[in-house]
Amino acid sequence: MEQTITRLIELSLLDDVDFTKRFIDSQVNRIKKGRRWFQQKLAMAGIPPEIMEEALNEIGKTDMGRAVELLIKKFGEEGNLDKTQLAKAQRLLLSRGFSWSDTSSALASWRKKE
Repeated sequence: MEQTITRLIELSLLDDVDFTKRFIDSQVNRIKKGRRWFQQKLAMAGIPPEIMEEALNEIGKTDMGRAVELLIKKFGEEGNLDKTQLAKAQRLLLSRGFSWSDTSSALASWRKKE
């Protein structure tokens, strides 16, 4: 068993840093999820917090942009929603792992496009 693990490490198949970067790179543009969603998935995979934070700092800058893209996809280009629809949009973003500040900023940016 120990030989197998050693061999996997030699082949870079048990590299948390590499796995984390590849996971984020493969998912960040394919799915519209926020930083918290990625944190949860990486924690479930057993990635140490310090490795996770370093990789997530690279994608954190684009969270608001992905949130706006999701709003456009779900609700269209126009950001003129009534209170009920606005609350629904807000819940959507928060449930997808976007932070409160990114959610608020994305909604404000999207609504200005009217």
